[in-house]
Amino acid sequence: MKKLLLVFLLVYSSTVFSQETTSKTVSSSFSMKITSLEDLEEIDWDDLKAMFSDSEPDEKITIIISYVNEHITDKHNGITQENNSEFKLKSENTAAHINETIAGLKKFTTTFIKSQH
Repeated sequence: MKKLLLVFLLVYSSTVFSQETTSKTVSSSFSMKITSLEDLEEIDWDDLKAMFSDSEPDEKITIIISYVNEHITDKHNGITQENNSEFKLKSENTAAHINETIAGLKKFTTTFIKSQH
């Protein structure tokens, strides 16, 4: 009886362990909408890169950064007007090239910020 119980428990435990699966969440796209230059300057590029760290190297990833300036000030007259200027920066690449993708996005946003000052 003990042997039968032992065999049953071994079979049962091997069945339970073979059904155990692990899952992980993998990001393949990210989008953000920013309404101020300060927020654009404060993007944490390392955190953005880390979001895609578990992606497969050949997996396609997409990053979209939208900047909407809802209030544009006329520097000559000091008038604020509703204008809704917007640019959308979209980058698609594979996860293996995330460093190049982040570097390109960072360079573009830095250039854009300088052009707005």
